[in-house]
Amino acid sequence: MSRSAAGTVLMAMVAAIAILAGLLKQSHMVMSQFTANRAEGIDLTSREVNPQRARRQCSENVNAIKESDLPRTFQERKLTYGDLRFTFLTEFAVRVEQSKSHEFEDADTLIFESRHEFLSTSDPIDVTVSISPNGEILELETANVRLVYGSLREPCKGYPPLSEGTISIDVFEDGEHFDTWKWRMDDPKNLYGTTRTLDNVNGSCPLEPGMISRSGWAVVDDTRSPLFEEDSNESKDIRWVSERSTKEPDVDFTFFGYGTKYKTMMGLYVRLCGRVPIPPRFSLGVWWSRWWPCSANELKALVQEFEKHKVPLDVLVIDMDWHQVAYELMERGVVDFSGQPIGWTGYTWNETLFPDPTTFLSWCHEKGLRVTLNLHPAGGVQPWEKDFPQMATAMGGDPSRVQNNYVPFNIGDRKFSYAWFDHILRPLEKQGIDFWWLDWQQKHVTSIEMLNPTIWLNHVFFNDMERRRPIAIPEADGIRGLIFHRWGGLGSHRYQVGFSGDAFTSWESLRFQVYFTLTAANVAFGHWSHDIGGFLAKEATPPELFTRWVQWGAVSAIFRTHAWRKEYLERRTWKYPERFFRTMREAIRFRLSIAPYLYTLNRLFFESGIAPIYPVYYDYPKDDDAYRFKTQFFLGESVLVVPATSSLEGKMFLEKQTYLPPGTWIEWHSGKQLHGPLKTWRRAALEDLPIWVREGTILPMAFPGKTMDDTKENPLIVTLFPGQRLMSGSTYLYTDDGLSTDYKLHTGRRYASTELLSRCSLQTAECGIAVLGTKGSYRGMPKARAYIFRVLFAPPPETVMLDGVNIPRSYYSDAAEDNATLEWSLSRSGSRIENLPKTNSTGFWSYDPLRLAIEISVPSQPIATDSFLSVKWSDTSVLQESLKLCHSGLYGDLRALLGVRDKLKEMDAELGKLQERLQVGSQTMGADWLYTMQEANEILQSLKDAKAYESYE
Repeated sequence: MSRSAAGTVLMAMVAAIAILAGLLKQSHMVMSQFTANRAEGIDLTSREVNPQRARRQCSENVNAIKESDLPRTFQERKLTYGDLRFTFLTEFAVRVEQSKSHEFEDADTLIFESRHEFLSTSDPIDVTVSISPNGEILELETANVRLVYGSLREPCKGYPPLSEGTISIDVFEDGEHFDTWKWRMDDPKNLYGTTRTLDNVNGSCPLEPGMISRSGWAVVDDTRSPLFEEDSNESKDIRWVSERSTKEPDVDFTFFGYGTKYKTMMGLYVRLCGRVPIPPRFSLGVWWSRWWPCSANELKALVQEFEKHKVPLDVLVIDMDWHQVAYELMERGVVDFSGQPIGWTGYTWNETLFPDPTTFLSWCHEKGLRVTLNLHPAGGVQPWEKDFPQMATAMGGDPSRVQNNYVPFNIGDRKFSYAWFDHILRPLEKQGIDFWWLDWQQKHVTSIEMLNPTIWLNHVFFNDMERRRPIAIPEADGIRGLIFHRWGGLGSHRYQVGFSGDAFTSWESLRFQVYFTLTAANVAFGHWSHDIGGFLAKEATPPELFTRWVQWGAVSAIFRTHAWRKEYLERRTWKYPERFFRTMREAIRFRLSIAPYLYTLNRLFFESGIAPIYPVYYDYPKDDDAYRFKTQFFLGESVLVVPATSSLEGKMFLEKQTYLPPGTWIEWHSGKQLHGPLKTWRRAALEDLPIWVREGTILPMAFPGKTMDDTKENPLIVTLFPGQRLMSGSTYLYTDDGLSTDYKLHTGRRYASTELLSRCSLQTAECGIAVLGTKGSYRGMPKARAYIFRVLFAPPPETVMLDGVNIPRSYYSDAAEDNATLEWSLSRSGSRIENLPKTNSTGFWSYDPLRLAIEISVPSQPIATDSFLSVKWSDTSVLQESLKLCHSGLYGDLRALLGVRDKLKEMDAELGKLQERLQVGSQTMGADWLYTMQEANEILQSLKDAKAYESYE
């Protein structure tokens, strides 16, 4: 090639590069930061473009948008582009609206109740904006999502409707492409949310999509949701809704592209859709429910039976027989004036069963109980109701015209709702009803278009209680809302507690209820109340099935037994054979013993949107096994629960496969320590509730009382699981008055937190425990608190010191021990130290050699000051060997031997191994081990002398 030819080619290449550079500059128009009013956002078309003209010819749109109108980046949240508006809520969440009228909606909706507040209080978002040279493609990009809008497939025709060919959103995580969403696409990887009811379900049923998906995205269609009116925190009126002004098929949806950041997603969800209120503390206790025509005297006798058998009780749930019913007429198909089965709706006491309801309710309150009544409100207010005249007058009717003159139920009408509360329900509340069970089972429409009556009933009841009900607590901001209701769709998490409905009694239903509860966390509905034991059945509930259901209920959000009107369905735990009763009572007491921990988790739920019970994949989203084991869950971040949901089938132990996530875990009922990730088969007897605790965990606990109110954090039980490696840990205790709404105050904080720390070291053979001074205050907060520290699965120490002062040792009486069941929870074993005489003002410590637990009693201390406890062992090498033995599962094996008397011959080999381990212990754990050896040998001897196995079936 000649030099001139080469020069020509070179010049052509330079020209081509210049043209390309110009195109790139036109495609990515860069300018300085654009500033606009945050509420108005940025409008790329409104000042220069006629939208109708833009639809006719795309090139006109390009010419109309000046370079100065198109920012490279913007920090305002809203961007208008023709008949579309894009609102970036966060870097991974964007709201997309398309309106033919170019009118967009800023009001909160029934789903996104708190969006306006969120936008006005959160930080700006950096969004990169680019447009193609011909104006056909708009791109909006953050660090987590890239939204592409325009004519992706077809020639441009202005601002095309949203469709598969005009919009897509890419999700990125850590700089890598994660997934792509396109219009109306299904998501086979969605991990589900929940559903309205489990009525008549035996086993599983379909669930609605949730906010969490392995695809890394979720879409909420809010197009037809009713709009909330503006709200004021000072208002005592219920915040109402109205229909959307336009009937056109416009679009309003929000896209969330979170990747594997599931917890971040749920935190944003509750910030946009409303936080999950902390339920009253008593509601975390034990509820009794039964569809049965119980009289006031029968219910009193029932409460006394609870007391006699030392089973805690907090709430009496009285089903529909509290009011006038007409079952015979109902069965013949007779209906009331509204067309509902006659007697299904009612508001007038059944005087045959409750001749003096006020006295009965006062008696319940004296016992420390709360009472809720069942409501089926669809029938409106019939003329035979006691308070019908007042209701009819309030609605402008003539109560004297009784025939066909009833007040129809219309919860969408503000006038009806206020009159209904004031004239029908408020008199019952004044008699002593604490909250309501909303059992709505009827139509899904109201007088307000697209307003679901289920969620709206939940809304008005909850807010009536918090805003309009007379305040029973002096100087409180308001009484805390609580209702018992069915799920009404997204947003229902704002109104706890959920009633899951009338499921069949079966092992399949039990298993599904666990899974069902975990998926509900994906829509922040973390307070499901299930019918423990099931509702429907054709025969008596097997004792083992009911026992396992009670154990699951003990670690679920709400504990409530229930059954329908069949004599063979028994829900009184003491009516079952002794072994099953003791096991169920142990589980119930355990629930109350972890009340401080459960209540703290509910505060975290309020703040973070992470339910107290949540799926393992929240913490391990990239671990496939976290998804495969569908009935395991976290109770807080450090407690892994693996409920037994299968029958023993006549065997002494259930072999259950367990998945332990990464980390080191201690099996609470055995002391066995294992390292994850690991899939392992573990043994669980009937008495065992499989729970694994992460090493280093500290749990705030309490002695279980007769009720939750009776279960005080004084003394506070501080339970430590330092593990074989003597690991450190930290947590905190949350407390408030348990009843008021003061915990929600933005100013004038009225709650308290106490930090608990441990600093342990194998090298120094020491474990330091600190209780830092309580921060905050609330009405009725104690000024001082006693403590009991329990260091589990550890050998006896040489010294224990409190704030530098030596604490003396005390000894248990052998006669005080009950080896019949060797319960593993706090409910009995932890109370032994409380029963020891208090001989020293500085406290004392003791050692429980059967449970391998150090127990330290500390007298009352001012909660405003720090307290430091030191537990020290003498020899590091001996300590290491002793900790290894304590975490070998020995404790669990001793417990297991109590239930294998008929299996003695088959256990010969295991007995021999156990005796060898006991001998090793005598060489490393000192004099205390002699007691362990003596008790273990007595157990072994009783097994050898046993001639027959005591059957509990």
